[in-house]
Parts: sequence; structure tokens; C-alpha cells
Amino acid sequence: LRIVSPGFATPPSISGSNYPQAFHELAAGTRLAKDKPYVLSAYLKADRPNLPVKVNAGGWKLGSEIRVSDQWKRYVFPMRPESDEWKPFVKFMIYTRGTLWIDAVQFEPGTEPTKYNEWRDRPVKVR
Repeated sequence: LRIVSPGFATPPSISGSNYPQAFHELAAGTRLAKDKPYVLSAYLKADRPNLPVKVNAGGWKLGSEIRVSDQWKRYVFPMRPESDEWKPFVKFMIYTRGTLWIDAVQFEPGTEPTKYNEWRDRPVKVR
């Protein structure tokens, strides 16, 4: 997946919903349990070093800002929800000018990501 951001002289909205982003809700009926460990992993690459990217793994309060390299690298985001998440999602968002490539995304229970598997090879249930 590729996200391209032209950059903005002024922020397009307070919520950030108009920034270039990739947003995906996890499968219908998926619920994340309070205090249970989960981990998001993805291979990311930017068009320049240190591209700031906002990542949400599971919910709105479960986010962080990272700096993405201009070389492919696997990034790992461990998290523990403070409350049950009934509509969990994954989001990558760019606030500044730049291009972000995203590949091999996995969201799974645990504190460390497993080896990447194509969804056709072995689906991982998050429940």
C-alpha cells in the first residue's frame, strides 16, 4: 500500500481525518480485551529518512508517532487496551509532505510478532 501526502500549509482539520491515511477496521465481531497484550507489526518505508507517521493499533487511545526510514524495516507496536475495544482498527497517517509504503501488516495477540504469514497461508484470529 502507498500513501502520498502533498503536505499542508495549515492543518486540514483538528481531528486529522483529512490527512492522507490508511484506515482498516479489524474483522466484524473482533473485540480486544482490556489489559490483554496485542501487537501490530508492519514493514514500512518512506521516500525520505525520518518521515513522521502516526500509527494507531487497536483504538484511538492506542497510538504513537514514529519516524520511518527510507529503507524497508519491520516496525513493531505492542499495546494493551485500557478498556475493551469493540471496533478495533489499524491506522497509518502522514501529517507532512511525503510518501509511505506499507506491507506485510499483522495484528495479533501477544507481546512479540510472529513470522509474517500470508493470510491465505495461516490466518491469525484476534479474539
